[in-house]
Amino acid sequence: GNAETGFTLGELTPKHFSFNSHLGACPACHGLGTQLVCDPELMISDPTKTLAEGAITPWRRGTKRMQAYYRHLQSALVKHFHVDENVPFAELPERFKEALYLGTGDQPIEVRFSSNGRSNKTARPFEGLVPQMQRLYEETQSEFTRNRIRAFMTREPCKVCSGARLKPEILA
Repeated sequence: GNAETGFTLGELTPKHFSFNSHLGACPACHGLGTQLVCDPELMISDPTKTLAEGAITPWRRGTKRMQAYYRHLQSALVKHFHVDENVPFAELPERFKEALYLGTGDQPIEVRFSSNGRSNKTARPFEGLVPQMQRLYEETQSEFTRNRIRAFMTREPCKVCSGARLKPEILA
């Protein structure tokens, strides 16, 4: 055996080579070979729509409170990137879209929001649509929410096992 990895080939059983068994199944996709991942393309149902018209589909859904939160978030991003809310989404600058989809990294965005008639400011990095939806999908207890988010997801080959369905160390 190899002491460094703690992985000895001597202990392998046929089960390890089956993606139907938890011993062999890739942990990331549970042996399915594909993963549901959020697809930003699906989140903009109509790129000819403007931000003001609600081009960002997932942000038009959810509770009133969530929608209000998303509105504040959207206007904060618009201000930060100096983009025009009344321009078709397709024509917005790439760096804005990238930040919208994948987040601003460690660059804080100043968000103003009002609660109980008082207006507050907070500045923190924007998580990005994709990580935001992915996290919501994994954390939510609500089947309804999960189904709603699934509309913005596509199946793609699992990044960990590349669709082979087995644990990477077994493929090695």
